Amino acid sequence: MGDDVGAIAAKLRAVLAVLLPAILQQAGELIDDAGIVL
Repeated sequence: MGDDVGAIAAKLRAVLAVLLPAILQQAGELIDDAGIVL
């Protein structure tokens, strides 16, 4: 059972590593479009 949890965690990390930059870029564009300055 421990192996399954580790495998799932590894997959989640891989997915986040791919999606996070795209999400951050999209969020940055939305913030720029809204004219919000952080």
